Amino acid sequence: MAVSGIIVEKLSRVSSGSDARNIALYIKENFFKKSFRSDSNWRFAFQTLLELADTYPSEVREALRYRPSSEVSPLSLNRYSRLTGDQIGHGRAESIRTSIEKSIARLKANNKQKITVFSATYRGGGVSEMLSSICTLISDAGIEVEWHIIYPLNTEFYQATKLIHNLIQGKPGSIGSRLLKCFDETNRLNARLYRSIVQDNSVGCVFLEDPQVMPMIKYLSSFRGRLPLCWRLHIATDGIRLGCKGAEALTEYLRLEYLDFLSVSDVIICQPYSVPEFTERLPVTLKEMASGIDICSSANIKLSWEETIQEIESINKTMRKYYSEPETLPVNESWTDINPNTSTWVTGARFDHWKGLNVVLNAFSGIEGELSDTDLVIFGNFADDDPEGTSCFKQLCTMLSSVEESVRRRVHLVANPSRKSIRALYRLAAKHKMPFIAYSLREGYNIMADEASIQGAAVLTTDSGGLKRFSDDNSAYCVPISDIDIGDPAKLYDFPGNPVSEELERRLQKTMLDLHLLRSGEITKYIETYRILNKRAIVKVYETSVFSMTSEYLGIASGLWKDGFEDKMRSSEIQNISISENIIKWREFFENRYSSEYVYKGIKSDFLVELQDKGKRARELDALRSFLPETHNGLIMDYGCGCGETSEIFKKAYTNNAPVVINVDPDRDRLHIAEKKCAELGLDSICINANFDNIRDDLYRLEKTL
Repeated sequence: MAVSGIIVEKLSRVSSGSDARNIALYIKENFFKKSFRSDSNWRFAFQTLLELADTYPSEVREALRYRPSSEVSPLSLNRYSRLTGDQIGHGRAESIRTSIEKSIARLKANNKQKITVFSATYRGGGVSEMLSSICTLISDAGIEVEWHIIYPLNTEFYQATKLIHNLIQGKPGSIGSRLLKCFDETNRLNARLYRSIVQDNSVGCVFLEDPQVMPMIKYLSSFRGRLPLCWRLHIATDGIRLGCKGAEALTEYLRLEYLDFLSVSDVIICQPYSVPEFTERLPVTLKEMASGIDICSSANIKLSWEETIQEIESINKTMRKYYSEPETLPVNESWTDINPNTSTWVTGARFDHWKGLNVVLNAFSGIEGELSDTDLVIFGNFADDDPEGTSCFKQLCTMLSSVEESVRRRVHLVANPSRKSIRALYRLAAKHKMPFIAYSLREGYNIMADEASIQGAAVLTTDSGGLKRFSDDNSAYCVPISDIDIGDPAKLYDFPGNPVSEELERRLQKTMLDLHLLRSGEITKYIETYRILNKRAIVKVYETSVFSMTSEYLGIASGLWKDGFEDKMRSSEIQNISISENIIKWREFFENRYSSEYVYKGIKSDFLVELQDKGKRARELDALRSFLPETHNGLIMDYGCGCGETSEIFKKAYTNNAPVVINVDPDRDRLHIAEKKCAELGLDSICINANFDNIRDDLYRLEKTL
């Protein structure tokens, strides 16, 4: 029976929370499988989850939760502190551990036992790897972590998020209304699916990771009571910084539509070298936090040379089989074994056009005569939420098939290697004193540079984004590229003689040849430099490992509960107010009319109509006339000082049984006044015209009380 048929059959027997949990688990296990991946199946499965969550929210929430398995010892804080101290000093390491313990104590003192993390995918790419380790360590440290992913309604969602990702990083273009609607709707419904999380008093903070889940800020805000939200941006923001076409419009849209819903008690987290300028216009705390690897994970234990040789043979065996299956390979190629005794350049990343893997291949191909005694390994993995991964891999295969035979037999393209295989490739480079090449064209961090350093390899980087952490203090070989306007990386090789690709290749080739000459002629000096660079890089790796990141995550969450956080979210005047049926009707009215045509000026909320453009009176009147009949015999409340002008607009727009209009100073308790006025006048509904900053805290208080 097909998966969808099994779901239907299971639904017919739902009679308890246990049944609902089992169905949700079944959907979770099958949702992203290739055999189930279709728009109709995804819509059906997601609607099933929504219906189950309406009746059995805690059971569905528990079923959809991911639990990363711990790869560290039970005494993980001790172990992290000791290993980190060996590199950066035991005093600094102990202060990190103390910070973690204090944060946990503060959270628990406020009866907060959990932290929740949302991301686009559970596997594939550096973000999911980091989150897996952070969630494990936070749990080991004493705070429960719920990790949830977003479930798309259709495959267009990933097209939308990839376009947004590319625009922010600097690829020219635009995103149409259809994809924006898909992006928005998927997040809105996922917020509804997970709404019990922000209504759980034991949750101390919600972390939303990267643009894919950013719209949940807005929709979770409408459900939450006293719970802070933190949005983290892992990717580079060159598109915003450089003012690339499409990026400025997109970021302004994201700010208005979603980020404005963050309040003074919330946080935006960015990579140190990728702080977006639009955050300066938001009433939030901005926190810079570098990424890092799990130094205690088994995936980062340094391999011996004997283990490396064994793993390289395993790679050869796996890839021989892979290349013998034509249906899995875009071109008809045969595999040439990696020889562990040959000096080998190594590069790798998630298959993504921004990672510059094709630049490395072309650069190596162009100077193969000078480097005839060396090989090149290119490895890559596919991320579940990246629809361009396959096209990037196919491009590499096509490029490889077109190079000279003498080059082709010395280039090894490895698809989907295991974590241990990747470690072996780092060790291969380190053994022969060859650098790992991290030639990212745009980069938020690049976790593989850290992994290679741990295995003893020096790193050759660009000066893009997060890779500046190495180039700024000379802890890596660096090829500057930040002065080059790259544009669309997928089009760099569409025609011969592309000046951008030629310049990128030329700069890399010069560095490769310089290192080759040093290595051949001044081997002692070269090896000493290699070791110094690696040693400096390792210190940086330990400074920003998940041990530090755990401290910072917990510090952000606990810090929000330190200095009167509840006073920010819920003022003392409103705490004991009994919300009348009039207020409830007002809330339900906006909820039922969500996304209706009367919502004006681009900012939408279950509770809010914002009319700011005083210069376009006719458009305001049209919008009001289409809306105000619904508030017949109702109260209209105008917020803010000097707002009588818009009060007059309201009066003119409504010609029959004009509702009462009152002006309320923003410093007064607006909901209480509205409720009292409704009771006095016998009115049955309220319409609010307000600036969003003035109303935000009232909405939180109202929602919590309801």
